[in-house]
Amino acid sequence: VNSPVVRINRDSNTGAVTGVLIKGKNTGLYEIQASAVILTSGSYANNPGLIARERPEFQGMITTAQPGSTGDGLQLAGNVGAEVFNLQKVQIHPNAAAGTTIMITQSMRHNGGILVNKNGERFVNDQAPRNTLGAAILKQPGQAVYLIYDEYVVEKRTKVHEGYVRLGFVTEGADAADLARKLRLPEDKFVATIKRYAEFYKNKKDSDFGRKDLATPLTGKLYAIEVIPGIGGTLGGIKADTAMRVLDQNGKPIENFFAAGEVVGGWHGDDRYGGNAVCGNIVFGRIAAESALNSLK
Repeated sequence: VNSPVVRINRDSNTGAVTGVLIKGKNTGLYEIQASAVILTSGSYANNPGLIARERPEFQGMITTAQPGSTGDGLQLAGNVGAEVFNLQKVQIHPNAAAGTTIMITQSMRHNGGILVNKNGERFVNDQAPRNTLGAAILKQPGQAVYLIYDEYVVEKRTKVHEGYVRLGFVTEGADAADLARKLRLPEDKFVATIKRYAEFYKNKKDSDFGRKDLATPLTGKLYAIEVIPGIGGTLGGIKADTAMRVLDQNGKPIENFFAAGEVVGGWHGDDRYGGNAVCGNIVFGRIAAESALNSLK
């Protein structure tokens, strides 16, 4: 606690990791010797300078990542020869509540919600991959849109909806016209959008954007949350093998050095699908621990 790692120590002759250098808040610099080090320092999604360097088009975008996701571990690992790669692979989350860094769950869309821009019109397949949606939102007026859903979605995600209401995120309308007036959207366009979507639901075919899952016609009382894209995670990082041994720039394991979690790059590919982050942390965290224990033997 309050004791950041400032260096990973490495034997100058063998190249093996031998421990870490710590800067304690009250004790100053001191070393911890270790026969194995596992790096689990998280992503770089909350490092705006690094994100802007790798993806200039994302400069100034908010992030929904936790405050510790600053990428410190990448520099620590790089300083002992680890390969750091794919830092340009940054994942955008399309559903952050406007004016906040709070992520709105994608289940509100996947259970039937749609996205409309401030012209009151749909502009994308609402179930497209996150990066596709984020890029599409950035092209809309004000770089913000509305997530629209109905009572069917509320029944599917009641507690989630109620939480968003308590946070003050939700605007509700008795029907499409009422909601349009409250959101100050062009009433005729928004009403036409909702009516057209109801026809798609009836015919089980989205003729505009090819959405496959049409769960509800969006009739009756409607709800809206203004959302913006935000940096949700990163897919690059240090390179490790399947035993979670950290690899150097020649593809060889650095002795006594292991890693797990978001600090490891590459295992999601080009996009991270929902649920895989938690799964990966558990699976690869266990493997890293097993590999470290085996190295001690």
